[in-house]
Amino acid sequence: MKKIYAKGAVSMMVSGKGFIFTALQNKTEENYVVSYKLHNLEDGTTNLITRNVFLLNKFGNHFQFFEQHLDDYINCKTALLPNMQVFIAYPDGRAMIFNGKDKLRWEGNIKYKGFGPADVVADGNFVWCTYPENNAVIKYNTNSMRQDFRIGGSAAGGLNEPHGIFLNDNKLIVTSSATGEVIGVDLENFYIEQIASFNEPVYQYFKIDSNEIILTESGIYRL
Repeated sequence: MKKIYAKGAVSMMVSGKGFIFTALQNKTEENYVVSYKLHNLEDGTTNLITRNVFLLNKFGNHFQFFEQHLDDYINCKTALLPNMQVFIAYPDGRAMIFNGKDKLRWEGNIKYKGFGPADVVADGNFVWCTYPENNAVIKYNTNSMRQDFRIGGSAAGGLNEPHGIFLNDNKLIVTSSATGEVIGVDLENFYIEQIASFNEPVYQYFKIDSNEIILTESGIYRL
């Protein structure tokens, strides 16, 4: 396991043959100061990028609209849907779907038992959301924004504070912010298996080609 970036990374996004991440630079009483970085997995370099590059990757071609109209474009989670639609969710449960430019198609709340999602991932016209406080992963149909399927949600659900979520072929990869596990959920038979385990919380996981990347409490690592 190789450390790519030390403690201070906030979140990651896949970008081509690498990934973009935000890193905490400074904290005041009212604000956080972050920088935007791109790690290239082909040559192993990490470089600063502009905010516009970060926003383009997160929101798509019409990122300037979201920069101007969202009250917080850093802490929201996004999923890019078919037909240039953008799904946006906040930790407090607020969620929106835009048509990709500037038309709000849907706005509502996706709290589950009083808590909003920690992470989201697109699956065609569906989105999967993690709810660590309730040990649940929920799939929503973005055409109706009704729950389509739920994994966990109880003490016997097989998930322990699921946080990050990634879709790899027909398998959901879910990280645990409690046990440090990386769990795979086969979407054909819903068999749950442990992929890896660490001695600290794991907040995100994704795979680019053969490269597996995790974000933990202590930093970003390549497995």
